[in-house]
Amino acid sequence: MISSITALFVAVGLIAFISIELSTRVSQIDQMMVALSKRVVKMNTALGTFEQMNYAINQLATNQAEFSERQMILVEAVSNAERATTALGQQVPAAAAKSVSVETNRVAKQVEGLSRALKSQGKQVQRSNRLR
Repeated sequence: MISSITALFVAVGLIAFISIELSTRVSQIDQMMVALSKRVVKMNTALGTFEQMNYAINQLATNQAEFSERQMILVEAVSNAERATTALGQQVPAAAAKSVSVETNRVAKQVEGLSRALKSQGKQVQRSNRLR
C-alpha cells in the first residue's frame, strides 16, 4: 500500500512538473508569436512605403518621357525656324529687306517663346527630380 501511495505521489509530482514545463513553453511560444506579428506589421508598413516610392518613380519616369518628347518637338520647331530664316535671307532681294525683317522678328519672337517654354519645362523636371 505504501508503495502505491508513493507511486501515486511520484506520478502526481511528475504530472505537476510536466504541466509547469508545458505552461512555460506555451508562454515562450506566445511571446515569440507576438514578436513575429510585430515584425510582420513593420514589414507590411515598409512594403507599403516601397510601393508608394515605386509609384512615384514610375510617375517621374512618365513625366520625364513626356518632357523628352516635348523637348524634341521644340528642337525640331527651332530647327525649322532657323532653316526658314536662313532660306528667307538667301531668297529675298535687298529691296524687300524691311518685310523680311518684320517676318524675322516674328519668327525670333516665336523662337524666344519656345525657348521660354523649354526653360519652364526644364525647371519642372528639376523640381520633380528633387522630389525623388
